[in-house]
Amino acid sequence: MADISIQFHSMPEETARFVEQATAGDDLKVTAIEYFPFITKVVTLGELPRMIRATQSPYRRFAFTLAEPVLPAKHELDFGDKNPDHLRLDVGTLCGSRLEQSWLTARTTDPHALAVWRGIANKLKKLTRSGVTAIDPKTGASSIVKSFRYTEGVKAFVDSGGEIQPPAGTTVLRLV
Repeated sequence: MADISIQFHSMPEETARFVEQATAGDDLKVTAIEYFPFITKVVTLGELPRMIRATQSPYRRFAFTLAEPVLPAKHELDFGDKNPDHLRLDVGTLCGSRLEQSWLTARTTDPHALAVWRGIANKLKKLTRSGVTAIDPKTGASSIVKSFRYTEGVKAFVDSGGEIQPPAGTTVLRLV
């Protein structure tokens, strides 16, 4: 089983542009996912950039499939069981001067799906730089995390005083 996992920071506008460019010409199906309660909604590729740019959107997770998604799903694991070859995009929220981390991920045994998802992942890698320093605020201990990525817009955001956050915890992230 092959995996794709890219953790990255991207400004909402950059993420929307990436999705538009990375999926152009593909006949992908998109499911928008809301939590608490768990709700899925099939959307078009054309609707997706607007949803990503929206600051108050309840949809921050999107699943891409090559065929129509199998719905309904009771919860995330049920969705994954019914749509095992999907590509997931978690979009980090921009709230004032803080930007959460985004994540592009897939796990599949389907060679065609893997080829399409790798193509999208490669486009993301070309738009981003790698490397951040993770700092424990309590101890000051730090470590370079080469796998975390970020865009030019995030660099400008951080240079102007913005902060980037990991998906959970209190670790402080700094660009390398």
